[in-house]
Amino acid sequence: MIGAIRSLGRAGYRVHACSWDADALGLRSSYAERSEVHPPYADPAFLPWLLDYADRHAIDAILPSESFLLAIRPAYDRIAPRMPIGPDEATVYRCFSKFDVVEHFQRAPAGSGIADHLPESLLWRRGDPLPGAERLAALRRPVFIKADGVQGTARHKGTIARAKTAEEAAQAVARLANDYSAILVQSFVPGTRVVADFCIWKGQVRSRSMMEAQHESPHYGGISTLRTTTWDQAVWDDAERKLRHLGLEGVAMMEYRRDTATGEFNYIEINARYWTGIHVEMGAGIDIPTLQMDAFFDRPQPVPDPRTPRIPYRYTVPGEMGYLGSLLKDPSVGAARKAKAIAEFVALGLDPRVKSDLSFPGDRKLWFLALSRYARQLAK
Repeated sequence: MIGAIRSLGRAGYRVHACSWDADALGLRSSYAERSEVHPPYADPAFLPWLLDYADRHAIDAILPSESFLLAIRPAYDRIAPRMPIGPDEATVYRCFSKFDVVEHFQRAPAGSGIADHLPESLLWRRGDPLPGAERLAALRRPVFIKADGVQGTARHKGTIARAKTAEEAAQAVARLANDYSAILVQSFVPGTRVVADFCIWKGQVRSRSMMEAQHESPHYGGISTLRTTTWDQAVWDDAERKLRHLGLEGVAMMEYRRDTATGEFNYIEINARYWTGIHVEMGAGIDIPTLQMDAFFDRPQPVPDPRTPRIPYRYTVPGEMGYLGSLLKDPSVGAARKAKAIAEFVALGLDPRVKSDLSFPGDRKLWFLALSRYARQLAK
């Protein structure tokens, strides 16, 4: 959301940055006209606060996070007209469930191509027998066990577990089954992380771009901490076909793993909200939050060319720190690779061609704030 604050503020929108966390960096952004700390999402006072605040300050549009959408569900119809997301409640919340999305793809008509490029998956819904290790052993490991807040019965936050063995996977499913009514188990697929990023409004693509990760935190798969823009027409076409099938309007990041040696790629998941790596696209001239908001207010801008120069962007603190730390702590990683990673970390920090997410023109203080907070955490 820091990228969204910066994009909209730079474009002249009056931005109210709001969070339950008084230490959220976005509240300190120079591009926020006003910053506000609200009650926690689980607090019954949150919805009355939100409705009062939106009316009192004449808020015309709200960019929702996943936690926000889960919190407002009882009042979705009252808040939906202010959100550039749709077209309806059922579609929106389906797209925040990895389980529901994969199930929706698997049920697509034969020959539509929707079910192509999906990793082998197991879908468990409450009432089904729990899958044992023997059944899970058929999946390529490590396997990833995913549960979302949409199906949370005791808490409103998604979680992902990584299991190296079928026994670990069975234990993770059994544990999560206590708190979630549906669980997705996905087989490992090789390749680097590549994502297709969309903004769709009123059936039209208003922004299109792609990113490729060079580093992730942790190093075996997580958020992208070093990335560039890229373009792969085959991946884009598959992502758009799947997204059109879902029917979602708004922003979406369609995540894939692409094997550079073979060109084969597999869909991993959708994130129907803003993503960590948005600064690399903004730096390439694809200002997605502003394109989205302009379209929402019926003044759509031309769609930027997604084939941009490959400028590397780095989420240094705490992202790259986490990437390096996960490598150094991993006993399966050899000494030579660890030494190379340390040297690369230093070299990237000295390379003027590598941009930093948080060191943004007119808002560079956030980089120093993040560094200061990270240093204090390390000192504890």
